[in-house]
Amino acid sequence: MLFHSTDVAGADILVSGSVIVPDGSDPNGGRTIVSWAHPTTGTAPRCAPSSRVSPFALIEGLTDLLSNGYIVVATDYAPELVLLGVGVGVAAPATDLTSLLDADIGDVSGVTIGAYAFDSYARAYSSQLPEDPPASILSPAGVAAVAQMAKLCLLGQNGELHTIATPLIGKFTSADSATAPGWSELLAENSPGSHLAVPLFVAQGSKDTLIKPKITARFVAARQSDGTAVTSHIYPNADHGAVAITALHDLRAWMRTLALDGRSPTAQCSRFSAPPSVPGAG
Repeated sequence: MLFHSTDVAGADILVSGSVIVPDGSDPNGGRTIVSWAHPTTGTAPRCAPSSRVSPFALIEGLTDLLSNGYIVVATDYAPELVLLGVGVGVAAPATDLTSLLDADIGDVSGVTIGAYAFDSYARAYSSQLPEDPPASILSPAGVAAVAQMAKLCLLGQNGELHTIATPLIGKFTSADSATAPGWSELLAENSPGSHLAVPLFVAQGSKDTLIKPKITARFVAARQSDGTAVTSHIYPNADHGAVAITALHDLRAWMRTLALDGRSPTAQCSRFSAPPSVPGAG
């Protein structure tokens, strides 16, 4: 499907996505809607999951969710649904973006994800960043590399991305993202950091080397201290790629409690993703 949404400046944009509905008649009272936010795929429009040959491949547990009678809405990113339950980070949540960027930028995966983030921010927030945004935070080699990497999708072109990213390890950025004008403010602005009025499900794999467990633990502790209703699970043997499917049983059990508590049965399940993508991109 294609539908209207708004960008960060409030301008009208076109967004793509998918809606997957179980076979059969709707039960009395309707169906629970699960809004699924996909993992990082790339910032080029062709990287959007709904445009792939197998658009449902990234939705871990789709068969189980459908068998539970849920409708699954998988946007290529838009904020339209009013959420009563939020399941954050089935494959580990991107919480403190500044800390995560600092922790990851020293390896090939961090450079790759960073390239997507810098490209997205430079386009989405150009009015809030210095003139020539990429050059204000990246080395000259980094600027050139981001222009190449932004055209590639994480799934299917990972080898090409790593070929470009590997020589940049240790020399990708030219400024500290924690203090760089414009960039530091935007990273903080896009990091979740306050009480949530809805329940929160957080899953983290102990072997995740991209989303560091200690950063997620700080986020969970902060939300617990501010009164957010947090359900947190740590999976000792799960890495970044496996934690989504590993957490599915616990996630589905948690989702059922939302309806039992009398809340409107709408939940969002999200995996780790790069910061705001450009219109229609994944």
